[in-house]
Amino acid sequence: MRNFFSVWRTFEIEGDIEDLEDKLLVGGASFYARRQNEYAIECRLKASFGVALINSFKSYPIGTEVMILRDANDKIHVEMRSGMRGEIAILFLIWFAIAVASVASDEKNLWIAAVLFPLLIVWFQFVYRSQQQILQKSIETHLKSS
Repeated sequence: MRNFFSVWRTFEIEGDIEDLEDKLLVGGASFYARRQNEYAIECRLKASFGVALINSFKSYPIGTEVMILRDANDKIHVEMRSGMRGEIAILFLIWFAIAVASVASDEKNLWIAAVLFPLLIVWFQFVYRSQQQILQKSIETHLKSS
């Protein structure tokens, strides 16, 4: 689903779907790829800075899902999408709790946290989205190169 927290990019390209998928699976200078299922290929940056997904004590750099599809007019479209990070919702809930606590008390330090915390959330979301856009642009450049 498209929303403020996700990055989607679509472009049209010439060529054969299988050849484009093979080219994508080889990877590029700044990313690597693996087949996720019959229709989707997952691409990840070789290096991401400041943000990484951690799952079962394994770190995963920024990624995006790529699908290469043929439309009804026999044109090939590449669709790339990166979803929202779940921790953004958790951070928002923590911020909401801080904001409620700061309103309920006269503690001045909580007001600082209530203002600073959203700025940190916005900053890390900006860093994350920027790297998603870099990855998607890198994939597009890789597929369009001869």
